Amino acid sequence: RTVCAMTAHVPAWLGTPPDHALVAPPVDTRAQTLPFGDLTWRNFERLVLRLVRRQQTVVDCALYGTAGQAQHGFDIVAVTTNAGKYTCYQCKQVKNFHAGDIRNAVTKFLDGRWVKQTSEFVLCVAITLESTQQKDEIAKQRKMLKTRGISGIVPPPVSESVIAHACREEWAVHLDDVMVRRTRWHQYHGDTKAMARQVARWMAGQLGWSDAEVAEELCRYEGVLD
Repeated sequence: RTVCAMTAHVPAWLGTPPDHALVAPPVDTRAQTLPFGDLTWRNFERLVLRLVRRQQTVVDCALYGTAGQAQHGFDIVAVTTNAGKYTCYQCKQVKNFHAGDIRNAVTKFLDGRWVKQTSEFVLCVAITLESTQQKDEIAKQRKMLKTRGISGIVPPPVSESVIAHACREEWAVHLDDVMVRRTRWHQYHGDTKAMARQVARWMAGQLGWSDAEVAEELCRYEGVLD
């Protein structure tokens, strides 16, 4: 990984272990929704920073600004492999986040001074955004961002290199780890069964699965979708 000058501007506290009592893991360690709401805002930002650093396209990243400074609608900025452009992340550790809050977050960013040098804006929220109003607003704001040359977060391309990264760097051990949790391909593509078969073959190459294990993983994945 290339080391950039931005690393020097990451506050020391972001790289330290959590400073409050750790959140107890769920009894079912494969829970679909993790207890992000139990984290303090600082620990939520720590988590987001660590996740950003693991992205394949991220060269370096840092917290933007300090407490009390104008942040222009985002908290973390990342240098990406998209030459000359940045990805900006806004962190929201909140209990409620309505459609209007989504609109306000995007508007605040678009009114800031980083728009022209940003290729992607990512809103990181500690709660799920599943209501029809929230989803409709997300769709509207994606279109708004697109008019300014900025994309919302989209899944990575379906490729063997993405699978290799997920298995080697993100500890993916099941087909649904990749299809559902790491990439959300199951939501963005139509014929996911055919895609799942290809992904399973790629994962077999990484993890040494037998034909029987591939078949078991495909069955497991279909069960998750049901």
